[in-house]
Amino acid sequence: MQIQQYEEQLRVAMLQSDVAALDELIDDDLLFVGPGGGIHTKEDDLQLHRSGAPRMSQADWLAVEVRNHGAACITVLTAQLSGTFPAELFSGMFRYFRTWAEREGAWRVEPGSVSVIAAEDLQHVTPDGPYPVLVKDDSRCSAHVDSPGIEYLSMADRPAAISATERDRPHALL
Repeated sequence: MQIQQYEEQLRVAMLQSDVAALDELIDDDLLFVGPGGGIHTKEDDLQLHRSGAPRMSQADWLAVEVRNHGAACITVLTAQLSGTFPAELFSGMFRYFRTWAEREGAWRVEPGSVSVIAAEDLQHVTPDGPYPVLVKDDSRCSAHVDSPGIEYLSMADRPAAISATERDRPHALL
């Protein structure tokens, strides 16, 4: 399985708060920095999902870049997220940075972070027209593409700008 398939499994597990799947995809030594700067562990994230506090209604990966570094792969994702956390609505553009490491034949997220993309920076990440998905072709880390380079996804609907208050509110969105 390639890293983008693991990212898709993680996206679905986040949407469904599937604790068993998250347990398999997250390394026991995870350190994850949330949008508010807080540092979270695997157990923090699993407990949060068990509690039902995060309710994601949308987690769309709009751009994905994958880099191979031997037994580790780095992913940078731009995502449109919305839902409630814990009982407050949120919606906006976020950027994930994750390191996937392979141990004993299984790939898991070790360190990672998520940050809110500020409204003033949206012009740099959501150009008019197609949105690039950069793929570095590698048999272990990236998705197979017929020709290496850039694939494009259409971005018909631009997300609304998010406020500074929402941007600075801590979330544990692995």
